Amino acid sequence: MNIIFDAGGVLVAWKPREIAQRVYPDPDAFLKAVVKSSIWKDYDMGLCSTSELLEVIDRDTEISAETAASFIREALDSINPIPETLELVDELAEQGHKLYVLSNMPKEFAQFLEQRDAFWEKFTARVFSGYIQTAKPDKAIFDYILQTYALDVKQTLFIDDYRENTDAAQSLGFQTHLFTDARTCREQLTAMGVM
Repeated sequence: MNIIFDAGGVLVAWKPREIAQRVYPDPDAFLKAVVKSSIWKDYDMGLCSTSELLEVIDRDTEISAETAASFIREALDSINPIPETLELVDELAEQGHKLYVLSNMPKEFAQFLEQRDAFWEKFTARVFSGYIQTAKPDKAIFDYILQTYALDVKQTLFIDDYRENTDAAQSLGFQTHLFTDARTCREQLTAMGVM
């Protein structure tokens, strides 16, 4: 079977609120102004650079470019592999499944993590939104991975921690699992007959 993993919150830790708490007194306001903004979506899709992102935040919000840059540095330091998920990845690879990554992630983040962590090599291919100018839950990003790697959607399982993404994949014919933790994921995959 083809098994596609999301990255943030599944393979690697992604806790933006905790990061925001370290750099700004009102983390919810920070997340609204920065991480949940349209400019961050553009950043995720590779439509703007880090410097362009910081310039827009500094100009259009109450958050300074320096504070936003601190958030990015803190984020890169904290996006670490989740050991329990990597154990699951190893088991699935040993069982002969073909593994892929499909993640909304800025190009600069993806480049940093792929250079830092060797585990990415366990995957047949990695698709990051920052390289292809489209992001989940848009149909285009799912079409991209299916067509680029000639995957049969009926033989493909998609694992993500956001319901809007699993719902989008399911509507296209993927089997899906809404990820909460590696133990529950393993139990679900066993129940599905994948493991």
